Amino acid sequence: MTKGSIPAFLRDNYLLILIFILGALLRFYGLDREGIWYDEAVSVAVSKLSFKDIIRWVFDNKAETNPPFYYMVLSVWVPVFGDSEAVLRVPSVIFGSLSVIAIYAVGRQLFDKKTALIAALILALSAFHLRYAQEARGYTLMVCLILVSYYSFLRLTIGKSKLYAAVYVVSTALLVYTHYYGTMIILAQNIFCFTLLLRKRKIGEIGLGGWIKLQAMTGLVLLPGLVFLAVIALKIQKGFWVPEPSSEAIWQFLIIYAGSVYLLVLFLAFSVYAAAGLRKGNPAQVKKPGKTSAEPARAAGLSEGEKLYMLLVWMAVPVLVPYLISLVSSPILIFRYTIGASLALYLLASNGIGKMQNRWLITAAAGLILIFSFANVNTYFSTVRKHQWRELMTFVESNAGPADIIVVSPVYEMVTAEYYHNRKDLTIVPLGNKFPVFENLGRKNIWFVFHEHPESRANSRAGLGAEYDITEFQYNRLDLFKLSKKKND
Repeated sequence: MTKGSIPAFLRDNYLLILIFILGALLRFYGLDREGIWYDEAVSVAVSKLSFKDIIRWVFDNKAETNPPFYYMVLSVWVPVFGDSEAVLRVPSVIFGSLSVIAIYAVGRQLFDKKTALIAALILALSAFHLRYAQEARGYTLMVCLILVSYYSFLRLTIGKSKLYAAVYVVSTALLVYTHYYGTMIILAQNIFCFTLLLRKRKIGEIGLGGWIKLQAMTGLVLLPGLVFLAVIALKIQKGFWVPEPSSEAIWQFLIIYAGSVYLLVLFLAFSVYAAAGLRKGNPAQVKKPGKTSAEPARAAGLSEGEKLYMLLVWMAVPVLVPYLISLVSSPILIFRYTIGASLALYLLASNGIGKMQNRWLITAAAGLILIFSFANVNTYFSTVRKHQWRELMTFVESNAGPADIIVVSPVYEMVTAEYYHNRKDLTIVPLGNKFPVFENLGRKNIWFVFHEHPESRANSRAGLGAEYDITEFQYNRLDLFKLSKKKND
């Protein structure tokens, strides 16, 4: 059996393959369990445009604050495979599954195989990442590109390579074209590199001039993206829906990344253990009696302290910088935008576990992660989180009379209602500043749909009750009123 044979590859990587399969199965399982919500409905609508019209949409639509790349990916996918809920989410599943391999590659490059496998396991079982792998948005594409960007950077610290330089430039640029928070990753990388380069001449094989050249090439590819960023910044300054973050936001984000307080405590404890191990050196790389050598450090351009510093900056910048911006300007901080920071937390925790010398302790740590993660995954699959537009529209269209009217509030939810609109004899009307007046309604009914809120429900009853007979229905995050014109005595 040659070293490069398929059986040898499977033997050497069977744990990674099993973790990848587990992560992929979880991401494919119940893919259409919930219907689409507003953001996904926007993805559907924009995906049906040409590339030129997608760019125009990004510029012209006042509510759109995302770059165009994910929409372009979906615009290639939808015409071929369709736009059902499950099919729409398959690209996110693919990128999310590939991210398990990508974080393994980064962990192996930074530390060793044990650490890499644990990081892959954490990501594969993460309920946080599972959620966005089952959503027709660009978050898992963003995660995958972040990991490719960091991996190519780490490879460049080992030796000059035109291939990895190109991969770095392309992946980092596409990251920003996928989500504007990609700029936070570029900022984190530059903070890390420049603070080290000011202290010493090189980071492995990357010198100051080489890094500046790499950033200049990335900036050149990003020139059109700077226009997108400027447009998005202006839109946000005119008002953004994100609330101002509280002082507890950062702690809450960490809990979301981990999946629970219990897992976060474990992750932080292992991260502290990894940092504490710096004083004692890296025991995982100490030569043992009877063995030729332990597995060498693969990211030879970085010391153990520099690796941990890189991960800390990677975790902090995508959260702290938007947090500070939100305090002095329009708020822009929301947990799913910072999804890239969670990857650094997983790698930090994995490094702490990988540093333990006792195999049984490592197995016990992995077992705890499995138990708590599966509990989170079970909660995820047993909980309804999204607006139940599918169930609501199915009920309305099954029970509506001929030519009934559907009134939708807020106005932007029209795109979601239209996605599930099959009966063309039913008219969908957006709600403006006041409830519309319908002349000659006769025996037709009005089906009024709005976001669930006790105050809105009470106001609707008080405002419409004098004119209509009201029947109420409730769905997850949505309220439905069936309005029938009262008959004159």
